Amino acid sequence: MRPLRAASIRFAVRHPGQVALSVAGIAVGVALFVGITLANASVRRAFLLSAQTLAGASTHVIVGGPLGLPENLWPHLRRAGLGVPIAPVVEGDVLREGTGEVIHVFGIDVFSEAAVRPALMATNAGGSPGKPMPASWVAALLTQPGAIVLPVATAQRFGVKVGERVHVRAGAALQVLQVVGILGNGDAAGLAGTNNLALADLATAQELLGMQGRLSRIDVRAEDNAAALAKVRARLPPDATLEPAGARAGALSQMTRAFDLNLTALSLLALLVGAFLVANTLTFAVIRRRRDLAVMRTIGATRRQVVSIVLWEAAALGGLGAVLGVALGAGLARILVKLVSRAINDLYFVVDVQGVSWPTTPFVVGLALGCGGAVVAAWPAAREAAHTTPRMALLRSTLEATSRRTASRLAWWGLLSFVLAGALVALPGSGLGLAFAGLFFLVVGAAALAPAAVAFCVQGLLWLLRRAGPPSRGAIFRLALANIGGSLSRTGIAAAALSTALSVSVGVSVMVQSFRTSVADWLNATLVADVYVTAPQLVTSRSESHLPRDLYDRLRALPEVDGASTYRGSFVTDTQGRAFLVALDLDVRQKAALHFIDGAPEPAWKSFDAGHGVFVSEPWAQKRQRGVGGVVRLPTRAGDVTLPIVAVFRDFGSEGGTVMIDARAAHRLFSAPDEPAPPPSSIALFGRPGISPDALARAAERIRRPDEALVIRPSRVLREMSLVIFDRTFAVTRVLQVLSLLVAGLGVMGALLARAWERTRELGVLRALGLTPNGVGRLLGYENALVGLMAGLWAAPLGLLLSAVLVIVINKRSFGWSLDLVFAPATLLLSPLFGALAACVAGLPPLLHARRTSAAEALRDE
Repeated sequence: MRPLRAASIRFAVRHPGQVALSVAGIAVGVALFVGITLANASVRRAFLLSAQTLAGASTHVIVGGPLGLPENLWPHLRRAGLGVPIAPVVEGDVLREGTGEVIHVFGIDVFSEAAVRPALMATNAGGSPGKPMPASWVAALLTQPGAIVLPVATAQRFGVKVGERVHVRAGAALQVLQVVGILGNGDAAGLAGTNNLALADLATAQELLGMQGRLSRIDVRAEDNAAALAKVRARLPPDATLEPAGARAGALSQMTRAFDLNLTALSLLALLVGAFLVANTLTFAVIRRRRDLAVMRTIGATRRQVVSIVLWEAAALGGLGAVLGVALGAGLARILVKLVSRAINDLYFVVDVQGVSWPTTPFVVGLALGCGGAVVAAWPAAREAAHTTPRMALLRSTLEATSRRTASRLAWWGLLSFVLAGALVALPGSGLGLAFAGLFFLVVGAAALAPAAVAFCVQGLLWLLRRAGPPSRGAIFRLALANIGGSLSRTGIAAAALSTALSVSVGVSVMVQSFRTSVADWLNATLVADVYVTAPQLVTSRSESHLPRDLYDRLRALPEVDGASTYRGSFVTDTQGRAFLVALDLDVRQKAALHFIDGAPEPAWKSFDAGHGVFVSEPWAQKRQRGVGGVVRLPTRAGDVTLPIVAVFRDFGSEGGTVMIDARAAHRLFSAPDEPAPPPSSIALFGRPGISPDALARAAERIRRPDEALVIRPSRVLREMSLVIFDRTFAVTRVLQVLSLLVAGLGVMGALLARAWERTRELGVLRALGLTPNGVGRLLGYENALVGLMAGLWAAPLGLLLSAVLVIVINKRSFGWSLDLVFAPATLLLSPLFGALAACVAGLPPLLHARRTSAAEALRDE
């Protein structure tokens, strides 16, 4: 084995460019996987750390309906003598004025907190962590309007000190908060994940968040005290439930599972393309050293030793690329974490990520994927080297004949892989694992068919040329075609790598275009009002913030206004998870704009207006497998109420699912009889005839009070901004596309460089026969462009097939949205053109090298 290893090392030293390209391909693939995994893990960790800190030592939590819990429930439970600590909470998010940074306001009862969240009631001011909060801070929280206490991480981030003010936007109101104290020393005091937290008294938080008379939840610290938990349940009102403390955080984290999985799958496809580079490099190494291997076989090297040395080379290349990829992935994660967290904030919930977390699992898995993928990719080359007899290994013709036979066998395996992919994708159910497995087999099958596709194209073009004229016409072009078909061991791998990356790029591009077109059509059909008024939104895809209670009457009194609709959004938890509940009071024009995909409009609206039925969004129906004829169970003040589903509507506003209910029915179910209706989250305005949307927006601006933060937009502006947010959400996908194409470009460069080095003698003979350096350049240029063109032609229909799987199957199972498959013909036309361009650019270094090689140098050993 020592001579074999020495030969491997000498080959690597003599061909550093080829080795470097292979290592770079694996490194980029591993970097994508590690970067995406670290970004996803960082977002999850930031959210869970904050949730765990705010949960403290509580074991259970009491939650209510969409409006929260009545505040009198807490003293009622305290008087009941439960024997376990309980603590009320009012929480919500506000925006720091001027910066747009999110501050999580956490309202507490200072006398109940110590037993549930001791870290939030301790300070290290003038002493060690754990010293009780000073009485002056407690007094300020109880008596001073707008008083807050900040953890040290929040104070440092915002650059504020005790005594300074913080201006915030809470819903539509501009308010001022006063810092009266700074807590602890961060993680050492148990305050991890609190870099955007502000503590306030219950009453202050209620006023700030518009939750007068309401609590967000009540935390319970019961450990294993089953009797106390039974007591708690017995004293709860019908609309309140007791659940484990981590249930809500787990539910929110689960919301992003499909998003995470889709990004990870795209990164693994890039790694698959990187594996082609290793296969390409090692196949080239075996070809270049076939004479050496043949000699070693004749002097006693066994087949097992030959296989071992090739796999050893693969492991070395994969290991080096994996180590480099892990390092690059750590740097890439710093960029991707911003894109991923921004997408989470746009689609799901507010999460504040200040840095990248460093779990060891992504690094270990990245190293294993790099090494393992390289070894698996090298297996065909190792097997070929071991099973070729020494005499036959010395013949180039034997190698290419074997490559053509291998291409035929691979084509059959590719067809089998296609059949398997179709079976996996067509299986009923909602599992994403089988769908992604089908997508993987589809990509692998297409790669296996690529060499046969190249051979078919070559034969077809040669047949057309033979019918077009005498052989002397276009001799160099014909020679280029013959060379491509005659070196299938090289061109097949290059075409497979490039076509795989191009097909994935085409598939993702068509998917994004289909998604964007469907969203744009939905926005055009849905946003029929002239102007929309909302409070500043924390989560871009939905509005939960409250508007001033009298704003609707003020807007409705404007002479320019002809009609209005109101929306009130909040989360509700049913037996199958969280959904966004929207209470509606719609103008008749807005009713006509709602697009039903199931349910007859006239009877559906009749039941809805009477409060006898609800509408559910397509994602809600898809994920719960319930449509018209099913029911929605809602927790109300009178207990769980079951309402029939009378229609399913198309909606791209909430991936978690939306339930729509009439506003009057919502008030009747969720509010006390003497309680006023909660203020809306947004208002849609219709202008009188002759009033433009811009004029109506200016009229709405006139009634804005100085202390109100209102967002007033014409529908045209809202549509444009929605599409900007859509493009921003898919920015991370486009980054993955670009890097995948970079990997493919490296693969093509490696393959073409290998062909140029391998054909030194052949090109020398052509030079000796009279072919000029320009002729050599034209020959190689034709070959490079044709390989890229063929790869692009094969990638176009494959990309369309991938997009169909992504749009119709994976998107439906991931998010519950049905999309119209839309593709621009230019997308398919650009695939072969981009393939040819990429191959020409990647083939430029070997082309220049071949042009500089003289005939005498090339034939020196003859």
